[in-house]
Amino acid sequence: MLKKTATFNYSYFQATYKPWASYISSLSYFLPSPLTASGYIGCSSSRLRLDSVSINVSTLQPPYRFYYNVTVPDKYEYGQDHWGYYNGAGNAGNGYAFTHLIPFSGLGGVQNTIPANVLTTNSIGLTRDCDPNSVQAMVLNSIVYPTGGSSAFTYEPHQSSSSAIGFVTGGGIRVKTINNYESGNLVGTTNYTYSGGKYMGTIRYSTDANELAQCSNSNPWFYGQYKYSSAAAVNFNDILIGYGQITIAEQSPIGQSNGYLVKTFNIATTSSNYSNGLGFDLAPPYFPAGESQTGINGITYDMWLDPRNKDLPPTPSATLEGKLMQEQYYDSLNNLIKSVNHYYHLANYSNNLFDVRAIQNRVNGFNPNCGGYNNDGGSSGGNRPVYLFVSPAKSYHTLKDSVVEQTYSGINFVKKKIAYQYNPYYQPMFETLYNSDSTQTINYTRTSAEIHVPQASAASGLFATQMYQMYTQHVLDLPIEQIVIHRGTAGDSSVIRSRFNVYQNALPLQVYEMESPQPLILRSQFVPWYYVLASTYSVAIDNHYNLYTTADYSSNNLIWTLHTLQGNKAFIWDENYNDVLAQCTNADAPNVAFTSFETAANGRWIYNSSAVVLDNTAPTGGSVYNLSGSNNISISALSSSTSYVVSYWSKTGSSFTVTGSASIKQGKTINGWTYFEHTVSGTTGVTISGTGSIDEVRLYPSDAQMVSYTYSSLIGISSQCDADNRITYYLYDGIGRLKWIKDQDGNIIKTFQYHYQSLSGIQY
Repeated sequence: MLKKTATFNYSYFQATYKPWASYISSLSYFLPSPLTASGYIGCSSSRLRLDSVSINVSTLQPPYRFYYNVTVPDKYEYGQDHWGYYNGAGNAGNGYAFTHLIPFSGLGGVQNTIPANVLTTNSIGLTRDCDPNSVQAMVLNSIVYPTGGSSAFTYEPHQSSSSAIGFVTGGGIRVKTINNYESGNLVGTTNYTYSGGKYMGTIRYSTDANELAQCSNSNPWFYGQYKYSSAAAVNFNDILIGYGQITIAEQSPIGQSNGYLVKTFNIATTSSNYSNGLGFDLAPPYFPAGESQTGINGITYDMWLDPRNKDLPPTPSATLEGKLMQEQYYDSLNNLIKSVNHYYHLANYSNNLFDVRAIQNRVNGFNPNCGGYNNDGGSSGGNRPVYLFVSPAKSYHTLKDSVVEQTYSGINFVKKKIAYQYNPYYQPMFETLYNSDSTQTINYTRTSAEIHVPQASAASGLFATQMYQMYTQHVLDLPIEQIVIHRGTAGDSSVIRSRFNVYQNALPLQVYEMESPQPLILRSQFVPWYYVLASTYSVAIDNHYNLYTTADYSSNNLIWTLHTLQGNKAFIWDENYNDVLAQCTNADAPNVAFTSFETAANGRWIYNSSAVVLDNTAPTGGSVYNLSGSNNISISALSSSTSYVVSYWSKTGSSFTVTGSASIKQGKTINGWTYFEHTVSGTTGVTISGTGSIDEVRLYPSDAQMVSYTYSSLIGISSQCDADNRITYYLYDGIGRLKWIKDQDGNIIKTFQYHYQSLSGIQY
């Protein structure tokens, strides 16, 4: 059965200016069938865009529609800023030599750092500055929702500064405002204000050395080449631009403040903390002893190979740059109503990851003769054929130390602090809540990452065996033991609650709960789990644990029966779509059955699916079963010592024949359907036979209670039949929202209505 559909509708941005048309047409193409060169050339000025998304087409729900900025540059447009965004500049003309997206050669960064004898500044074009209007080419402008409401977006370029290059405009765009509308009327505005912008990299163009040579021949085979990318600048930091503060303000349709949120970020690291100003340390190039470092035009090989003049993968930023440090919530009168402060630390800081590269050496290495191609791949005079250089990169974990939250009422406030400690695998182990009475509530969690094999012998017992299974399957993040500790003002620690979890294939198999009339002193009265070593090894848990729940699973890893101290609960599933068709308390799965004939799942009943027919009068769902001579309904493997209830709805007004039936009860008649209930005992199988339509067929022990469900395809639950066989119906509007809840007599017992409302204050 189809569960849900999403249809994506596309078209193309189409550029009219095609500066590369003649060049692209002159190229040779080797395309696999059915692709053709003419087809490729024909779409070279097109860019794919998403126009709409339709959810659940069968319900005639309107789609999500997307609208974009109408400026459409060609994908090979010369007018690009430093970061590759369109800037509308005529970089292909006006006397500038920018005639290739990737010029023939180059070295260094931008502006006066480019050696004039290698690449002139003019080669990058008339201007690579950001244009605030052009940079928004093809950006998303608005979304229209299926409900008819819409959101419109306004953007602006990033604004930042750098100690190396000063004030920077560009590097992409940021959201300035979001206006929300209902039926064309403004219902609310969200404004974004940014301050303290910091450019965390350098505007530097990608360079790659292919070969090293002293040859002055202009042929690229001989010349020591650098590929200088004028398509876009690169950034060696994982964060390009950071803001010290971002304010998110809500406004009503008439411009009144509805409160605002101020977020503060850490961008305080000074450039002096960056080695070479790049945010990570650089190792010098490696040169084998005794080899020449002489280059061409006075440029030594260490400059040619220095990572500062090459493109490298982005690396983690220095210290805590970019981390959220504080959130402050204000009401419409500028009163602080809540503040949240975040604290972090760095763990396992390392420089032991490296970027290693080899560069071909054509100086008395591969090819000592600049005029020919002989001796490629060899070496000469003891000179190595390649040079190596290494660039280390930082590696560390950023861990949250604590969160301090203060909620204000005037000048008074309530303070809440949560602190975190971690295990050796950087998973939270201790979460400590500092209470107002100076005590602490500590959540102590031991995860499956702590599982190890303590000795070479085999695991013994369920706990150790299942833990070993998790160990071999590399299941690392599941909680094994969860202990809640109360720490008093004197430092005493008592366990007030604890749980021990046993898993099977990463699914909860057993749960043990601590039972004690009073808190237990940690480690003396209550001991967390530990290994017991002997000829085999086992796992011991505290003797205050009692088994609380056990789960049985189907072949599709869905819970079949949940065994608890309060009793068992059985589940019947649509195995294909993970929908619960029925659940039965005080019963286990082999003793229950249910079907409403809505899906291919038969709910343990056996019947001929070809006798299932549509019927819009069905008590639940939209399908029923036609009982006839050979088309009966049966179940086997029951317990002859158990008394069962078999219930159903009949459209004939009369009951059907049920084997083993000791008594029959007749219930209410609704819309032509009558409820019947049989008590069955002393049999290992049940067969329902007769002639007529039947629906909502249940079997369960007499001392159990069943609740069953049907679903509307692509929408949700359509009916619920409770333990007393009272049916509740759920009806939805054209776009899948719950509209009415009705009882079995068709009376509306609850109505849902929807509209847009400008929310007051920051929602959190």
